[in-house]
Amino acid sequence: MNNLILSQSENLTMSSEQIAELLELRHDNVRQAAKNLESHGVIAFTEFSVKGNGRPKQVMQFDKRNSIIITAKLNAQFMMRIVDRWLHLESQQAPALPQNYLEALEHLVTKEKLLIEQAPKVEYFNKVLETTNGFTTTEIATELNMSAIKLNKTLKEMTVQRKIGNRWVLTAANLGNDYTTERTHVDESGKSRHSMMWTEKGRKFILDLLDGEIK
Repeated sequence: MNNLILSQSENLTMSSEQIAELLELRHDNVRQAAKNLESHGVIAFTEFSVKGNGRPKQVMQFDKRNSIIITAKLNAQFMMRIVDRWLHLESQQAPALPQNYLEALEHLVTKEKLLIEQAPKVEYFNKVLETTNGFTTTEIATELNMSAIKLNKTLKEMTVQRKIGNRWVLTAANLGNDYTTERTHVDESGKSRHSMMWTEKGRKFILDLLDGEIK
């Protein structure tokens, strides 16, 4: 496996296919999660076409920061696989050191500018995506080519969950299986909101449960 791609700008990047392989996930799951994070302004990536089995397929390309963020979202358990891979390959790359005072100053200004630009995204990530390795019902429903409303209704009919007030909760028979986790985020008014998220184990439980049921 080609671990990293060296772009023309001499910046190391990692592809969505490589991330999927390291995290033991399907490539389309990585792409879907990346698109969700991009829609909220959390990460950025570039796309390119590669030859697949008879037809081109779209592959995403991430820098170090964005590859680590999407890994935290997809599977925090395997985070060290990504980090270790970056450390190993960066240690093999000769650092591009500034050659004079002007280059050093330009490098410092560029770095500070990048930190300022990323500050709102980092704040959003800390507040809204606090629970790593959590999936919304909408994300899982997308994998099944259905709406979140239909998936919630189906899970209710299969006695997986029930509704209390405005919140979905697991039925007693499914408690204690680590299928869900609690996400707490802060809304624009500063109030704390709580919602049920599906863990990787819960996501697999749903996909296996509905395999063959919904086409």
